[in-house]
Amino acid sequence: MKKITLLLFCFLIFTYSGIAQDTCAGATPITAGTYNVVTVNGTQGTTVICSGGTTTATAAEWYTYTPTASGSATVSSNILPTNMNGDTRLHVYEGTCGALVCVAGSDDVDYTGGNYLSEVTFNTTANTTYYIVWDNRWSAFGFEFTLTEAAAVCLDPTGFVGNDATSTTFDLGWTDTNTGTPTWEIEWGADGFTQGTGMLVSNIATTNYVFTGLTPNTNYDFFIRANCGGSNGDSSWVGPIGFRSLRDCTGSATFPFSESFADGTVLDCWEFEDADMISPVWSYNTDINDLDGDGTNDSFMVVFPQAPTEVAKNDWLFSQKMDMTTANTYGIDVVYNAFDLNTASNESFEIYITDDQSSTATYQSLLGTYTGIAQAGVFGDTGGNDLISQAYTASETFTPPSDGTYYIAIRATTTNSANLLMVLNLSISQTLGVEEFDATNFKHFINYDSKVLTLQASENMSNFVLYNTIGQQVLNAELSAKTHEVNLNTIDAGVYFAKVSIANKTKTFKILMK
Repeated sequence: MKKITLLLFCFLIFTYSGIAQDTCAGATPITAGTYNVVTVNGTQGTTVICSGGTTTATAAEWYTYTPTASGSATVSSNILPTNMNGDTRLHVYEGTCGALVCVAGSDDVDYTGGNYLSEVTFNTTANTTYYIVWDNRWSAFGFEFTLTEAAAVCLDPTGFVGNDATSTTFDLGWTDTNTGTPTWEIEWGADGFTQGTGMLVSNIATTNYVFTGLTPNTNYDFFIRANCGGSNGDSSWVGPIGFRSLRDCTGSATFPFSESFADGTVLDCWEFEDADMISPVWSYNTDINDLDGDGTNDSFMVVFPQAPTEVAKNDWLFSQKMDMTTANTYGIDVVYNAFDLNTASNESFEIYITDDQSSTATYQSLLGTYTGIAQAGVFGDTGGNDLISQAYTASETFTPPSDGTYYIAIRATTTNSANLLMVLNLSISQTLGVEEFDATNFKHFINYDSKVLTLQASENMSNFVLYNTIGQQVLNAELSAKTHEVNLNTIDAGVYFAKVSIANKTKTFKILMK
Protein backbone atom coordinates (compact mmCIF):
# COMPACT_ATOMS: atom_id res chain seq x y z
CA MET A 1 0.00 0.00 0.00
CA LYS A 2 1.30 3.48 -0.89
CA LYS A 3 1.33 6.00 1.92
CA ILE A 4 1.10 9.70 0.93
CA THR A 5 1.64 12.52 3.41
CA LEU A 6 0.33 15.95 2.41
CA LEU A 7 2.31 18.91 3.73
CA LEU A 8 1.74 22.68 3.65
CA PHE A 9 2.03 24.21 0.15
CA CYS A 10 1.21 20.75 -1.23
CA PHE A 11 4.74 19.34 -1.13
CA LEU A 12 4.52 15.54 -1.39
CA ILE A 13 6.84 12.99 0.17
CA PHE A 14 6.41 9.43 -1.07
CA THR A 15 7.12 6.44 1.15
CA TYR A 16 6.20 2.97 -0.09
CA SER A 17 5.16 0.31 2.37
CA GLY A 18 4.02 -2.15 -0.25
CA ILE A 19 4.06 -5.70 1.01
CA ALA A 20 7.03 -7.33 -0.67
CA GLN A 21 6.31 -10.59 -2.42
CA ASP A 22 7.57 -13.76 -0.82
CA THR A 23 9.20 -15.47 -3.80
CA CYS A 24 11.49 -14.65 -6.69
CA ALA A 25 8.73 -15.29 -9.21
CA GLY A 26 6.38 -12.91 -7.40
CA ALA A 27 8.91 -10.18 -6.58
CA THR A 28 7.53 -6.63 -6.25
CA PRO A 29 8.76 -4.17 -8.92
CA ILE A 30 10.20 -0.97 -7.44
CA THR A 31 11.81 2.25 -8.64
CA ALA A 32 13.87 4.87 -6.80
CA GLY A 33 12.30 5.62 -3.42
CA THR A 34 11.99 4.55 0.22
CA TYR A 35 10.39 1.23 1.15
CA ASN A 36 9.20 -0.40 4.35
CA VAL A 37 9.76 -4.10 5.01
CA VAL A 38 7.23 -5.09 7.67
CA THR A 39 8.87 -8.42 8.44
CA VAL A 40 11.17 -10.83 6.60
CA ASN A 41 8.98 -13.89 6.24
CA GLY A 42 8.92 -14.73 2.53
CA THR A 43 8.53 -18.39 1.75
CA GLN A 44 11.56 -18.52 -0.56
CA GLY A 45 14.89 -17.99 1.16
CA THR A 46 18.32 -17.36 -0.33
CA THR A 47 20.70 -20.04 -1.57
CA VAL A 48 22.99 -17.90 -3.76
CA ILE A 49 24.94 -15.71 -1.32
CA CYS A 50 26.38 -12.40 -2.55
CA SER A 51 27.27 -10.78 0.77
CA GLY A 52 30.21 -12.98 1.78
CA GLY A 53 30.14 -16.38 3.44
CA THR A 54 28.11 -19.38 2.39
CA THR A 55 25.30 -19.58 4.96
CA THR A 56 21.86 -19.61 3.36
CA ALA A 57 18.64 -18.17 4.80
CA THR A 58 15.18 -19.67 5.20
CA ALA A 59 13.11 -16.58 4.37
CA ALA A 60 13.51 -13.44 2.27
CA GLU A 61 11.67 -10.48 0.76
CA TRP A 62 12.02 -10.13 -3.01
CA TYR A 63 11.95 -6.99 -5.21
CA THR A 64 12.83 -6.29 -8.84
CA TYR A 65 14.35 -3.10 -10.23
CA THR A 66 14.56 -2.37 -13.97
CA PRO A 67 16.23 0.97 -14.74
CA THR A 68 15.24 2.82 -17.90
CA ALA A 69 18.71 4.27 -18.34
CA SER A 70 22.20 3.01 -17.58
CA GLY A 71 23.89 4.39 -14.50
CA SER A 72 24.37 3.28 -10.91
CA ALA A 73 22.03 2.33 -8.09
CA THR A 74 22.50 2.33 -4.33
CA VAL A 75 20.37 0.14 -2.07
CA SER A 76 20.67 0.87 1.64
CA SER A 77 19.11 0.03 4.98
CA ASN A 78 21.67 2.31 6.62
CA ILE A 79 18.99 4.79 7.65
CA LEU A 80 19.52 6.17 11.13
CA PRO A 81 17.89 6.51 13.56
CA THR A 82 14.99 4.74 11.81
CA ASN A 83 16.77 1.38 11.63
CA MET A 84 18.82 1.79 14.81
CA ASN A 85 20.06 -1.60 16.14
CA GLY A 86 18.86 -3.37 13.00
CA ASP A 87 20.71 -6.28 11.43
CA THR A 88 20.09 -6.88 7.73
CA ARG A 89 21.61 -8.85 4.87
CA LEU A 90 21.25 -7.86 1.22
CA HIS A 91 21.78 -9.61 -2.11
CA VAL A 92 21.49 -8.13 -5.62
CA TYR A 93 21.12 -10.56 -8.52
CA GLU A 94 20.55 -10.56 -12.25
CA GLY A 95 19.49 -13.46 -14.45
CA THR A 96 16.38 -15.54 -13.95
CA CYS A 97 14.80 -17.07 -10.88
CA GLY A 98 16.18 -20.45 -11.81
CA ALA A 99 19.67 -19.10 -12.52
CA LEU A 100 20.44 -16.12 -10.33
CA VAL A 101 23.86 -14.51 -10.62
CA CYS A 102 25.36 -12.23 -7.95
CA VAL A 103 25.83 -8.59 -8.89
CA ALA A 104 26.53 -7.19 -5.42
CA GLY A 105 25.80 -7.83 -1.77
CA SER A 106 26.23 -6.41 1.69
CA ASP A 107 26.04 -7.73 5.22
CA ASP A 108 27.36 -5.13 7.66
CA VAL A 109 28.16 -1.48 6.95
CA ASP A 110 30.60 -1.44 9.88
CA TYR A 111 30.86 -4.73 11.77
CA THR A 112 33.57 -3.63 14.18
CA GLY A 113 31.71 -0.40 14.87
CA GLY A 114 28.45 -2.22 15.58
CA ASN A 115 26.52 -1.08 12.47
CA TYR A 116 24.97 -4.28 11.13
CA LEU A 117 22.85 -2.60 8.44
CA SER A 118 23.55 -3.03 4.73
CA GLU A 119 24.43 -0.80 1.78
CA VAL A 120 25.68 -1.50 -1.71
CA THR A 121 26.23 0.46 -4.94
CA PHE A 122 26.29 -1.24 -8.34
CA ASN A 123 26.38 -0.08 -11.95
CA THR A 124 23.28 -0.77 -13.99
CA THR A 125 22.40 -1.37 -17.62
CA ALA A 126 19.20 0.08 -19.07
CA ASN A 127 16.24 -2.33 -19.27
CA THR A 128 18.06 -5.05 -17.28
CA THR A 129 16.10 -6.50 -14.37
CA TYR A 130 17.88 -6.74 -11.02
CA TYR A 131 16.57 -8.70 -8.04
CA ILE A 132 16.96 -6.93 -4.69
CA VAL A 133 16.61 -9.46 -1.87
CA TRP A 134 16.65 -9.06 1.91
CA ASP A 135 16.90 -12.30 3.91
CA ASN A 136 16.51 -13.35 7.56
CA ARG A 137 20.07 -14.66 8.09
CA TRP A 138 20.41 -12.42 11.17
CA SER A 139 16.97 -11.01 11.85
CA ALA A 140 13.37 -11.14 10.60
CA PHE A 141 12.43 -7.77 12.09
CA GLY A 142 11.13 -5.04 9.79
CA PHE A 143 13.11 -2.04 8.56
CA GLU A 144 13.17 0.65 5.88
CA PHE A 145 15.45 0.79 2.87
CA THR A 146 16.13 3.22 0.05
CA LEU A 147 16.89 2.82 -3.65
CA THR A 148 18.63 5.78 -5.26
CA GLU A 149 19.92 6.31 -8.79
CA ALA A 150 22.96 8.19 -10.08
CA ALA A 151 25.36 8.29 -13.00
CA ALA A 152 27.66 5.31 -13.46
CA VAL A 153 30.60 5.33 -11.06
CA CYS A 154 33.90 3.51 -10.71
CA LEU A 155 33.11 0.96 -8.05
CA ASP A 156 35.47 -0.15 -5.33
CA PRO A 157 36.93 -3.68 -5.54
CA THR A 158 35.34 -6.06 -3.02
CA GLY A 159 35.30 -9.73 -2.00
CA PHE A 160 39.01 -10.14 -1.32
CA VAL A 161 40.22 -13.74 -1.01
CA GLY A 162 43.60 -15.41 -0.59
CA ASN A 163 43.68 -18.04 -3.33
CA ASP A 164 47.04 -19.47 -2.31
CA ALA A 165 50.06 -18.64 -0.20
CA THR A 166 53.63 -19.83 0.26
CA SER A 167 56.51 -18.58 2.37
CA THR A 168 57.45 -16.07 -0.37
CA THR A 169 54.23 -15.48 -2.35
CA PHE A 170 50.59 -14.58 -1.77
CA ASP A 171 47.90 -14.98 -4.46
CA LEU A 172 45.17 -12.34 -4.05
CA GLY A 173 41.80 -12.40 -5.79
CA TRP A 174 38.91 -9.92 -5.67
CA THR A 175 35.49 -9.15 -7.16
CA ASP A 176 34.77 -6.21 -9.46
CA THR A 177 31.36 -5.26 -10.91
CA ASN A 178 32.44 -2.31 -13.06
CA THR A 179 31.35 -2.35 -16.67
CA GLY A 180 33.83 -2.02 -19.52
CA THR A 181 37.45 -3.06 -19.10
CA PRO A 182 38.81 -1.52 -15.91
CA THR A 183 42.32 -2.08 -14.64
CA TRP A 184 43.51 -1.99 -11.05
CA GLU A 185 46.45 -0.70 -9.09
CA ILE A 186 47.82 -1.95 -5.79
CA GLU A 187 50.16 -0.34 -3.32
CA TRP A 188 51.66 -2.69 -0.75
CA GLY A 189 54.33 -2.90 1.89
CA ALA A 190 55.16 -4.07 5.39
CA ASP A 191 52.42 -4.14 7.99
CA GLY A 192 51.51 -0.59 9.01
CA PHE A 193 53.27 1.20 6.14
CA THR A 194 52.07 4.70 5.21
CA GLN A 195 50.28 4.88 1.87
CA GLY A 196 52.48 6.69 -0.62
CA THR A 197 55.63 4.98 0.63
CA GLY A 198 54.83 1.43 -0.51
CA MET A 199 55.42 -0.48 -3.74
CA LEU A 200 52.93 0.59 -6.45
CA VAL A 201 51.79 -1.89 -9.11
CA SER A 202 49.66 -0.45 -11.94
CA ASN A 203 47.75 -1.68 -15.01
CA ILE A 204 46.71 -4.98 -13.47
CA ALA A 205 44.36 -6.40 -16.10
CA THR A 206 42.68 -9.25 -14.19
CA THR A 207 41.05 -9.56 -10.77
CA ASN A 208 44.10 -11.41 -9.48
CA TYR A 209 47.58 -10.46 -8.34
CA VAL A 210 50.43 -12.53 -6.90
CA PHE A 211 52.72 -10.80 -4.41
CA THR A 212 56.26 -12.19 -4.73
CA GLY A 213 59.57 -11.82 -2.93
CA LEU A 214 57.95 -11.95 0.50
CA THR A 215 59.78 -12.73 3.72
CA PRO A 216 58.46 -15.93 5.37
CA ASN A 217 55.93 -15.56 8.18
CA THR A 218 55.65 -11.78 7.78
CA ASN A 219 52.60 -9.52 7.89
CA TYR A 220 51.91 -7.13 5.01
CA ASP A 221 49.27 -4.53 4.07
CA PHE A 222 47.89 -3.49 0.69
CA PHE A 223 45.65 -0.79 -0.76
CA ILE A 224 43.77 -1.30 -4.02
CA ARG A 225 41.60 0.75 -6.38
CA ALA A 226 39.96 0.30 -9.78
CA ASN A 227 40.87 2.48 -12.78
CA CYS A 228 37.72 2.75 -14.91
CA GLY A 229 38.90 5.50 -17.26
CA GLY A 230 36.81 8.12 -19.04
CA SER A 231 34.27 10.10 -17.05
CA ASN A 232 34.04 7.33 -14.43
CA GLY A 233 37.65 7.91 -13.34
CA ASP A 234 39.03 5.86 -10.46
CA SER A 235 37.41 4.21 -7.49
CA SER A 236 38.36 5.09 -3.96
CA TRP A 237 41.39 3.40 -2.46
CA VAL A 238 40.34 0.38 -0.39
CA GLY A 239 42.58 -0.57 2.52
CA PRO A 240 44.70 -1.19 4.37
CA ILE A 241 43.97 -4.90 4.11
CA GLY A 242 46.38 -7.28 5.79
CA PHE A 243 47.81 -10.63 4.74
CA ARG A 244 50.62 -12.89 5.90
CA SER A 245 53.18 -15.02 4.12
CA LEU A 246 53.48 -18.59 5.39
CA ARG A 247 56.31 -20.04 7.41
CA ASP A 248 59.14 -21.76 5.57
CA CYS A 249 58.41 -25.44 6.18
CA THR A 250 61.36 -26.92 4.32
CA GLY A 251 63.47 -27.37 7.45
CA SER A 252 63.06 -30.10 10.03
CA ALA A 253 61.99 -29.66 13.62
CA THR A 254 64.88 -29.79 16.10
CA PHE A 255 65.04 -31.99 19.18
CA PRO A 256 64.02 -31.80 21.92
CA PHE A 257 60.76 -30.56 20.39
CA SER A 258 57.72 -29.14 22.19
CA GLU A 259 54.61 -27.51 20.71
CA SER A 260 51.82 -26.06 22.86
CA PHE A 261 50.19 -24.09 19.97
CA ALA A 262 50.58 -20.67 21.59
CA ASP A 263 51.63 -19.29 18.17
CA GLY A 264 49.08 -20.40 15.60
CA THR A 265 51.41 -19.66 12.67
CA VAL A 266 53.24 -22.94 13.41
CA LEU A 267 50.25 -24.67 11.85
CA ASP A 268 51.47 -23.48 8.44
CA CYS A 269 53.72 -26.53 8.60
CA TRP A 270 51.10 -28.90 9.99
CA GLU A 271 48.29 -30.56 8.05
CA PHE A 272 44.70 -31.60 8.81
CA GLU A 273 42.80 -34.30 6.99
CA ASP A 274 39.06 -34.92 7.25
CA ALA A 275 39.25 -38.57 6.21
CA ASP A 276 35.51 -39.19 6.54
CA MET A 277 34.65 -35.96 4.67
CA ILE A 278 32.11 -34.92 7.31
CA SER A 279 32.20 -32.84 10.48
CA PRO A 280 33.76 -32.79 13.02
CA VAL A 281 37.29 -31.83 11.98
CA TRP A 282 40.49 -30.76 13.70
CA SER A 283 40.65 -27.01 14.30
CA TYR A 284 42.75 -24.48 16.15
CA ASN A 285 41.17 -22.98 19.26
CA THR A 286 42.82 -19.79 20.46
CA ASP A 287 42.00 -16.77 22.63
CA ILE A 288 38.52 -18.12 23.37
CA ASN A 289 38.62 -20.54 26.30
CA ASP A 290 40.43 -20.23 29.65
CA LEU A 291 40.81 -23.92 30.51
CA ASP A 292 42.69 -23.44 33.78
CA GLY A 293 41.04 -20.30 35.12
CA ASP A 294 44.25 -18.26 35.24
CA GLY A 295 42.72 -15.31 33.39
CA THR A 296 44.51 -16.05 30.10
CA ASN A 297 42.75 -17.89 27.27
CA ASP A 298 44.48 -21.09 26.17
CA SER A 299 45.40 -22.36 22.72
CA PHE A 300 45.00 -26.01 21.72
CA MET A 301 43.96 -28.34 18.91
CA VAL A 302 40.46 -29.75 19.08
CA VAL A 303 38.03 -31.96 17.20
CA PHE A 304 34.89 -29.90 17.57
CA PRO A 305 31.49 -31.40 16.60
CA GLN A 306 29.36 -29.05 14.53
CA ALA A 307 26.08 -30.38 15.89
CA PRO A 308 24.91 -31.91 19.18
CA THR A 309 24.17 -35.22 17.46
CA GLU A 310 26.58 -38.07 17.97
CA VAL A 311 28.88 -38.40 14.97
CA ALA A 312 31.88 -40.58 14.17
CA LYS A 313 35.37 -39.09 14.15
CA ASN A 314 38.01 -40.13 11.61
CA ASP A 315 40.24 -37.10 11.38
CA TRP A 316 44.01 -36.76 11.16
CA LEU A 317 46.36 -34.14 12.58
CA PHE A 318 49.91 -34.25 11.13
CA SER A 319 52.91 -32.52 12.70
CA GLN A 320 55.57 -30.56 10.85
CA LYS A 321 58.40 -32.56 9.26
CA MET A 322 60.92 -34.26 11.50
CA ASP A 323 64.18 -35.71 10.20
CA MET A 324 65.02 -38.85 12.16
CA THR A 325 67.80 -41.41 12.02
CA THR A 326 67.95 -45.11 12.77
CA ALA A 327 70.75 -44.50 15.27
CA ASN A 328 68.38 -42.73 17.65
CA THR A 329 65.23 -43.52 19.59
CA TYR A 330 62.52 -40.88 19.89
CA GLY A 331 60.17 -40.42 22.83
CA ILE A 332 56.77 -39.00 21.90
CA ASP A 333 54.45 -37.42 24.49
CA VAL A 334 50.94 -36.17 23.69
CA VAL A 335 49.09 -34.18 26.37
CA TYR A 336 45.34 -34.46 25.87
CA ASN A 337 41.93 -34.19 27.50
CA ALA A 338 38.23 -34.44 26.66
CA PHE A 339 35.38 -32.03 27.31
CA ASP A 340 31.74 -32.90 28.02
CA LEU A 341 30.21 -30.57 25.45
CA ASN A 342 26.85 -32.33 25.13
CA THR A 343 27.12 -35.63 27.03
CA ALA A 344 29.72 -37.52 29.02
CA SER A 345 32.88 -37.81 26.93
CA ASN A 346 34.11 -41.19 25.70
CA GLU A 347 36.84 -40.21 23.25
CA SER A 348 39.53 -42.21 21.49
CA PHE A 349 42.54 -41.60 19.26
CA GLU A 350 45.61 -43.26 17.78
CA ILE A 351 49.23 -42.10 17.47
CA TYR A 352 51.05 -42.91 14.24
CA ILE A 353 54.39 -42.22 12.60
CA THR A 354 54.05 -41.60 8.85
CA ASP A 355 56.38 -40.60 6.02
CA ASP A 356 53.90 -38.11 4.58
CA GLN A 357 51.20 -35.75 5.83
CA SER A 358 48.45 -38.01 4.52
CA SER A 359 46.32 -40.89 5.76
CA THR A 360 47.46 -42.78 2.66
CA ALA A 361 51.18 -42.36 3.44
CA THR A 362 53.32 -45.23 2.23
CA TYR A 363 54.84 -45.77 5.66
CA GLN A 364 52.50 -45.85 8.66
CA SER A 365 53.47 -47.17 12.07
CA LEU A 366 50.75 -47.33 14.72
CA LEU A 367 52.43 -46.54 18.03
CA GLY A 368 49.47 -46.49 20.41
CA THR A 369 45.67 -46.59 20.76
CA TYR A 370 43.83 -44.69 23.50
CA THR A 371 40.15 -45.25 24.24
CA GLY A 372 37.53 -44.46 26.86
CA ILE A 373 38.84 -40.93 27.44
CA ALA A 374 36.64 -39.03 29.90
CA GLN A 375 36.90 -35.38 30.87
CA ALA A 376 39.52 -34.97 33.60
CA GLY A 377 39.17 -31.84 35.71
CA VAL A 378 36.73 -28.94 35.58
CA PHE A 379 36.67 -26.20 32.96
CA GLY A 380 38.13 -22.95 34.37
CA ASP A 381 38.69 -24.35 37.85
CA THR A 382 41.10 -22.19 39.87
CA GLY A 383 41.82 -24.70 42.63
CA GLY A 384 44.15 -27.04 40.72
CA ASN A 385 41.41 -29.27 39.30
CA ASP A 386 41.33 -27.67 35.83
CA LEU A 387 41.45 -29.25 32.37
CA ILE A 388 45.18 -28.54 31.88
CA SER A 389 46.63 -29.66 35.21
CA GLN A 390 44.46 -32.81 35.13
CA ALA A 391 45.16 -33.62 31.46
CA TYR A 392 46.39 -37.06 30.39
CA THR A 393 49.76 -37.84 28.77
CA ALA A 394 50.25 -40.53 26.13
CA SER A 395 53.88 -41.69 25.89
CA GLU A 396 55.32 -43.77 23.04
CA THR A 397 58.77 -44.51 21.59
CA PHE A 398 59.87 -44.87 17.99
CA THR A 399 63.03 -46.07 16.26
CA PRO A 400 62.97 -45.28 12.52
CA PRO A 401 63.42 -48.16 10.10
CA SER A 402 65.55 -45.85 7.92
CA ASP A 403 66.97 -42.35 7.96
CA GLY A 404 64.45 -39.90 6.57
CA THR A 405 61.60 -37.46 7.12
CA TYR A 406 58.73 -38.50 9.37
CA TYR A 407 55.59 -36.93 10.85
CA ILE A 408 53.71 -37.50 14.09
CA ALA A 409 50.05 -38.18 13.27
CA ILE A 410 47.15 -38.10 15.71
CA ARG A 411 44.01 -39.73 14.39
CA ALA A 412 40.73 -39.03 16.21
CA THR A 413 38.72 -42.26 16.08
CA THR A 414 35.77 -41.85 18.46
CA THR A 415 32.89 -43.71 16.81
CA ASN A 416 29.97 -42.21 18.68
CA SER A 417 30.47 -38.87 20.39
CA ALA A 418 29.18 -35.31 20.40
CA ASN A 419 31.96 -34.04 22.64
CA LEU A 420 35.48 -32.65 22.35
CA LEU A 421 38.90 -34.25 22.07
CA MET A 422 41.67 -31.73 22.82
CA VAL A 423 45.42 -31.94 22.20
CA LEU A 424 47.28 -29.51 24.44
CA ASN A 425 50.90 -30.31 23.68
CA LEU A 426 53.13 -32.53 21.55
CA SER A 427 56.73 -33.05 22.68
CA ILE A 428 59.50 -35.27 21.31
CA SER A 429 62.80 -36.23 22.91
CA GLN A 430 65.76 -37.85 21.20
CA THR A 431 67.96 -40.57 22.69
CA LEU A 432 71.24 -41.13 20.86
CA GLY A 433 71.79 -44.73 19.88
CA VAL A 434 74.27 -46.85 17.96
CA GLU A 435 76.58 -44.82 15.75
CA GLU A 436 76.14 -45.11 12.00
CA PHE A 437 79.08 -45.72 9.70
CA ASP A 438 80.27 -42.93 7.40
CA ALA A 439 77.91 -42.73 4.43
CA THR A 440 80.69 -41.29 2.25
CA ASN A 441 82.40 -44.70 2.38
CA PHE A 442 79.29 -46.60 1.30
CA LYS A 443 77.40 -46.69 -2.00
CA HIS A 444 74.38 -48.58 -3.28
CA PHE A 445 72.53 -48.70 -6.59
CA ILE A 446 69.88 -50.85 -8.30
CA ASN A 447 69.92 -52.25 -11.82
CA TYR A 448 66.19 -52.34 -12.53
CA ASP A 449 66.69 -54.47 -15.65
CA SER A 450 68.34 -57.32 -13.75
CA LYS A 451 66.73 -56.39 -10.41
CA VAL A 452 70.06 -56.53 -8.62
CA LEU A 453 71.04 -54.25 -5.72
CA THR A 454 74.78 -53.60 -5.54
CA LEU A 455 76.38 -52.64 -2.19
CA GLN A 456 79.90 -51.17 -2.01
CA ALA A 457 81.84 -50.20 1.13
CA SER A 458 85.40 -49.33 2.11
CA GLU A 459 85.36 -52.10 4.73
CA ASN A 460 83.94 -55.61 4.80
CA MET A 461 80.18 -55.62 5.36
CA SER A 462 78.81 -58.07 7.91
CA ASN A 463 75.04 -58.17 7.47
CA PHE A 464 72.21 -57.10 5.14
CA VAL A 465 68.49 -57.04 6.10
CA LEU A 466 65.53 -55.89 3.98
CA TYR A 467 62.20 -54.86 5.56
CA ASN A 468 58.84 -53.92 4.07
CA THR A 469 56.94 -50.79 5.19
CA ILE A 470 55.15 -52.60 8.02
CA GLY A 471 58.43 -53.82 9.50
CA GLN A 472 58.39 -57.41 8.25
CA GLN A 473 61.77 -58.92 7.38
CA VAL A 474 61.90 -59.89 3.69
CA LEU A 475 65.60 -60.80 3.19
CA ASN A 476 68.51 -61.47 5.56
CA ALA A 477 72.07 -62.26 4.51
CA GLU A 478 75.42 -62.60 6.28
CA LEU A 479 78.19 -60.72 4.41
CA SER A 480 81.99 -60.77 4.50
CA ALA A 481 83.10 -58.60 1.57
CA LYS A 482 83.39 -54.98 0.52
CA THR A 483 81.09 -55.54 -2.47
CA HIS A 484 77.91 -57.56 -2.51
CA GLU A 485 75.07 -58.06 -4.99
CA VAL A 486 71.54 -58.76 -3.73
CA ASN A 487 69.11 -60.53 -6.07
CA LEU A 488 65.71 -58.80 -5.80
CA ASN A 489 63.85 -60.81 -8.45
CA THR A 490 61.55 -62.33 -5.82
CA ILE A 491 60.66 -58.94 -4.32
CA ASP A 492 57.32 -57.36 -5.22
CA ALA A 493 57.04 -53.75 -6.36
CA GLY A 494 56.91 -51.25 -3.50
CA VAL A 495 58.97 -49.37 -0.94
CA TYR A 496 61.45 -51.22 1.28
CA PHE A 497 64.03 -50.38 3.95
CA ALA A 498 67.53 -51.90 3.74
CA LYS A 499 69.95 -52.06 6.69
CA VAL A 500 73.64 -52.77 6.20
CA SER A 501 76.04 -53.49 9.08
CA ILE A 502 79.80 -52.88 9.18
CA ALA A 503 81.47 -53.93 12.42
CA ASN A 504 79.30 -52.38 15.16
CA LYS A 505 77.85 -49.64 12.97
CA THR A 506 74.79 -49.64 10.73
CA LYS A 507 73.29 -47.74 7.84
CA THR A 508 69.62 -47.85 6.81
CA PHE A 509 68.28 -46.56 3.50
CA LYS A 510 65.10 -46.71 1.47
CA ILE A 511 64.74 -48.44 -1.90
CA LEU A 512 61.92 -48.47 -4.43
CA MET A 513 61.13 -51.63 -6.38
CA LYS A 514 59.36 -51.00 -9.68
